[in-house]
Amino acid sequence: MKKLVLLLVILALCSSLLLVSCGDDETSADSTTTTEPSVSDSTPQGSSTTTSGNEPPLELPVGQKLTSGEVTLTELAFSQDSADFEQVARAFADLKNDFKTVTGKDAKASAKVTILAGTIGKNKTIDALIANGTIDVSAIRDKWEGYHVGVYSGIGDSEKTVVIVGADMRGTIYGIYSLSEKIGVSPWHWWADVPTATNTALSLSVEAISEETYPDVKYRGIFINDEEASAVWAKMYENSTDSQGSPNPYVYGKMFELLLRLKANTLWPAMHATSDAFNAIINPDTGISYNATLANEYGIVMGASHCEMLLCNNETEWEPWCIANQNKYDIVKINNSWRDSYDYTVNAEAMNAYWEDRVAQNYRFENIYTIGLRGLHDSEILCSGLTDKSWASKATVVQSAIEAQLAILAKYEDLYEKETGVRREFATCFCPYKEAAEYYKYDLSLPEDCIIIFADDNYGYVRQYPTNTEKETYAGFGVYYHVSYRGVPRSYLWIDSMPLSLMYEEMHKSYMAGSDDLWILNVGDLKPAEFSMNFFLDLAFKESSISGDDLEAWMQDYFIKTFALSQEDATELSALHTEFLQIAIAYRADFQGYNEGSEYSIYHYGDEAERTIAKLQRIVDAATVIYDKLPANRRDSYFETVLYRMRATLFTMQKNVYRGRYTECAGSLRQGVLQ
Repeated sequence: MKKLVLLLVILALCSSLLLVSCGDDETSADSTTTTEPSVSDSTPQGSSTTTSGNEPPLELPVGQKLTSGEVTLTELAFSQDSADFEQVARAFADLKNDFKTVTGKDAKASAKVTILAGTIGKNKTIDALIANGTIDVSAIRDKWEGYHVGVYSGIGDSEKTVVIVGADMRGTIYGIYSLSEKIGVSPWHWWADVPTATNTALSLSVEAISEETYPDVKYRGIFINDEEASAVWAKMYENSTDSQGSPNPYVYGKMFELLLRLKANTLWPAMHATSDAFNAIINPDTGISYNATLANEYGIVMGASHCEMLLCNNETEWEPWCIANQNKYDIVKINNSWRDSYDYTVNAEAMNAYWEDRVAQNYRFENIYTIGLRGLHDSEILCSGLTDKSWASKATVVQSAIEAQLAILAKYEDLYEKETGVRREFATCFCPYKEAAEYYKYDLSLPEDCIIIFADDNYGYVRQYPTNTEKETYAGFGVYYHVSYRGVPRSYLWIDSMPLSLMYEEMHKSYMAGSDDLWILNVGDLKPAEFSMNFFLDLAFKESSISGDDLEAWMQDYFIKTFALSQEDATELSALHTEFLQIAIAYRADFQGYNEGSEYSIYHYGDEAERTIAKLQRIVDAATVIYDKLPANRRDSYFETVLYRMRATLFTMQKNVYRGRYTECAGSLRQGVLQ
């Protein structure tokens, strides 16, 4: 895929300010291929270092921060510093395009209003304005991913300047995308077909623009899993773009953008055989995968699932690696199967080399490395070399694997420092989920800075919180949560049926207990989990600002922003949606149909089945009235994310209840009960 690297390099001298303008009149944008990640590209985003060398700092007149009034946003100039992160430049180009989409107007070389964006230590103008007291960043300086957005006068030739300041790379990016959302560009514009309304007289109040915040949870992201449906859909883009793989960089690029617009930063990529492994397609010029390079260009932290160590997607990578390296490492083929050869008691040397190959490819980028040991694909570890297969005995095997993994990471931490002069401690995580929860009871040699990720029970109830002893042992904790699940006793991959109240209660308890370093949401195919995903990531970013009493207000705000509903319709839809989720989770649509009869009683509780169908029918009818009131370009997104889920749940219940009623009646007729 051609990676868009926007080089916006026009110098404009404005009242002795050195600004880099990206107005369309004097801008060039080149599509180039990155052949080797530079130090600035791959430096962890939390460390902004001044790049001005021996240049003296700018001395600028003091500007004034505005606290009220309106800002007309139709005629705009855009300003950034070429020394800032390339990831910031890419997001800033999105902002420029978003304004053009809304207003229909191109950027100008100079205008009454300028949008100035930059990272502390990377933008000379912003650094000078901080130094002279114009911009106060004390609330976000040194805060991970913090940002400040304010409106100022007296900066340069513009009457007003909207200033976006990030404490680090992603802080600046979040500030940029926050402004995009405020002008009406939804994070879901591509994934859920949410249209962007045009406004040729766009203006916002100073109060609406101004913002200063930073996240409560450090790493916040999603896991694409059990992705058979989306894999089929993603293949449509394999041949319509110039990049290989499915999902390919085009699709992953849209996913990275979505995550950043939702103020997330982490992705566990698709991992089933229906998808190409995230790192499968290698750029021959760099020896690094196109997808991993693109994630770095966006500023996304990559990981791998709870059962995939050191970024390896075992399901499709282990077997071809074995075939290519069987003579080099004398790999024992167990049971005449390469899959069974993923056995650390027999092929430890080969597995260590397999893991190291991936770290060697991607160590320059920002990653969270899962450590531990599981079977090849979310299964129990194979220990054919063990006579004693007790939990304690197998835990020693896991411990040996972890020690080897940590040695690999230490080797590449040293190499990274040698290459860059910067010491980076690679982030690691361990997820005591399923079988791994048993091993966690034993000494596994987990490092003190490892993030321990506790999981829910697959159905929304978190099973474990860090104890005081664990808090004294490990530096960080997190949560792996599901709104989609495949496994025993029942799978649910179809309808997003997680009530916000349950998710909030469980995540709030986890946060208060100290699990605030890594939150991952299993979203399955991503669609149709948009609603839960949006809430989860909002909660992860600012858990402290949302209470259990705010859930209806959050829903109303979401519906207004996404579907442009009136307050009255948003209030009604929020109540309908809450009632729908109460019914949907009681017996998920995915669970129905396993039994011969109806899962709901057709006799007791006043014909429970028919009463529940009547409730769902009333909800669907009322939600359809709102649908009919929407303009045509809003209906697709509403159907995809709201109405489809309601109708599918109703129709599934009708099908199974009426089948059960028929079966019951037929049986009664055969027995002569009914005449």
